[in-house]
Amino acid sequence: MPRRKWITAETDKEKAALLAAETGADSLAALILLSRGYDTPQKIRDFLSGTGLSSPFCLKDMDKAVERILRAVDNFERITVYGDYDADGVTATAILYSYLDLMGANVDYVIPSRESDGYGLNFELIDMIKQRGTNLIITVDNGINSVKEAKYIKELGMDLIITDHHIQSGELPDAAAVVNPHRTDETGQLSMLSGAGVAFKLVCALEGEDTENMLQDYADLLAIGTIADIVPLCGENRALIAAGLRCINEAPRPAIEAIRAASGFGGRYFSSRAVAFTIAPRINAAGRMGSAESALKLLLSEDYDEAFRLAEVLEKANKDRLEAEKRIYDEIERIFDKDPSLYQDRVIVVSGSGWHPGVIGIVAARLCERYGKPAVVISVDEDNIGRASARSIEGFSIFEALKATGDLLSHYGGHTLAAGFTIEEGKISEFRKAVNEYAGTVKRAVPTLFIDCRLNPKYISNSVLESLEFLEPYGAGNPTPVFGLFGMEIQSVRPVGNGHIRLLLSRDGTRIDAVKFGVSVDEFPYAVGDRVDLAVVIEKNEYMGTIRPSIQIKDIRFAGTDDEALFENLIKYEEISSREASVKEKCSPYCPTREFMGNLFRFLRANGGWRHDLEILSYRMGLEPSEIVKLGLALDALCELQLIYRLKTGGYAMAENPKKVQLCSSKILTNLGYTE
Repeated sequence: MPRRKWITAETDKEKAALLAAETGADSLAALILLSRGYDTPQKIRDFLSGTGLSSPFCLKDMDKAVERILRAVDNFERITVYGDYDADGVTATAILYSYLDLMGANVDYVIPSRESDGYGLNFELIDMIKQRGTNLIITVDNGINSVKEAKYIKELGMDLIITDHHIQSGELPDAAAVVNPHRTDETGQLSMLSGAGVAFKLVCALEGEDTENMLQDYADLLAIGTIADIVPLCGENRALIAAGLRCINEAPRPAIEAIRAASGFGGRYFSSRAVAFTIAPRINAAGRMGSAESALKLLLSEDYDEAFRLAEVLEKANKDRLEAEKRIYDEIERIFDKDPSLYQDRVIVVSGSGWHPGVIGIVAARLCERYGKPAVVISVDEDNIGRASARSIEGFSIFEALKATGDLLSHYGGHTLAAGFTIEEGKISEFRKAVNEYAGTVKRAVPTLFIDCRLNPKYISNSVLESLEFLEPYGAGNPTPVFGLFGMEIQSVRPVGNGHIRLLLSRDGTRIDAVKFGVSVDEFPYAVGDRVDLAVVIEKNEYMGTIRPSIQIKDIRFAGTDDEALFENLIKYEEISSREASVKEKCSPYCPTREFMGNLFRFLRANGGWRHDLEILSYRMGLEPSEIVKLGLALDALCELQLIYRLKTGGYAMAENPKKVQLCSSKILTNLGYTE
């Protein structure tokens, strides 16, 4: 994973202390909240207490939805809850279906297949629902843009109620009610709700706004759906998630106990993070790898034996998902070995035949994180149609990129950081070229990391854990705080488990341990004695009844690095290297001299090549940040002259038995104005 550009909050400790005193907040918690823009006592109080649960009837058409549903229940009309195959859609379906079932309604449900039906209302499923004798369809977590399908439902003589939380992109569908906080005529008061959140508001409205009783029955399902859908955990969601976590841990339904056992989670506390990484992936896996119906049946089950059996089905689906994900990722790495230009592009576009469409989004996210740039993964089926998932980084809208290349696509949709589309196989190469041309017209984005506050290592203790608990639950909109530990000296580097390391670090007599996951001792570019800055998260580690802080390294750099200058020069190098700014007059100041080229080649030869990135190489060679441009271009020239070759990891290897060459024969150097 490439290093990210650090953005360190400049916080006012005196103001934070005043805010803590006025609000009763913990002092460190107040400092973190101040760094996140909660700069008045009222803002902090609103954050900590939640904004209070608003009436479900503040959502437009809620009254119409309630009237139509109650009429259907009274007349024993057949109601079909039409859900979605992801965790938000499944939990939303479980909430509404189980409530209507308890009311004595004549109710069933339908969840489309990701692979055969796709997302949202589907004409074939609508026909099947009609044949069942359904009078009223209620969507959850879908439907806001199903204008044609809504018209068809009306033509068949059925009524439709849409509950959704996705953005409206055109006219409202013709329905008995459309309940969606993202309707264009909504106030935005409840815009943070998930699909499960909207379904919960509906059952509260049906129950006469008895929110407390509904929370007792459905807060756990609501929390799972909300956390899984990565909606902001602030405002009402903060209060709803807190209630859900209490339910999950203190009064778990059979499904939770079964997932706890099948996953090996044991008796640990389910935090929002644990829900996101343990419960949600298993529910999602059912929809990704087969049918989401097994996940829904698990959530609805009141029988422990049935729940444990279904949890094992989900566990297998999750293992199958992991295996499919690994197979695709490994195949992509082999594709990159054959064609390095694919991962060197500003936007990675890679395709393959028969890749499981249920996991390509996860693979795209992994590539995006690994290479620090937008990634598009396309699975081509037997009909030569590609289904794609795209993921991006902050600062580059993948949705706008798809809009700019939309004439090549059969269909596309999504938002700034995630999108999907379909494309004919024969147009994939043209799309790759077009989307990278578009990327060249917008400001180059770099991955960033926000540091909430600087922390002196001597203050890391259990009191920090208490401060962090004060701000829970964490998730989208309220991420786990990241602390900056500056000017630390590396005392030792030791392997931990498979592919992880533990560092012993010191500063001013204070020594701490910290873990860096996903990197081996050989891959770690820093050495004992180096002074470094670290971006870390601090979590609770409980072992045999003893609680202590556990420090996990998110990112690391040499102490005092000026990230603004560093990334400005890295971008400049990439622009020149990719010929986006290859005019000789602009680039000649960055042309390496013969002496520079010689020093670089000798350094590489002495080190048997180089396994790390430009930043580390520049530091080890004692260069200034401004010389990174020159260094990168010099490496490009050595590759062109076949004296070295580039590794996929970002490093360089020495060529075996290289021929003697003249530097002036390098087109890269001559284009830069090089002369002997």
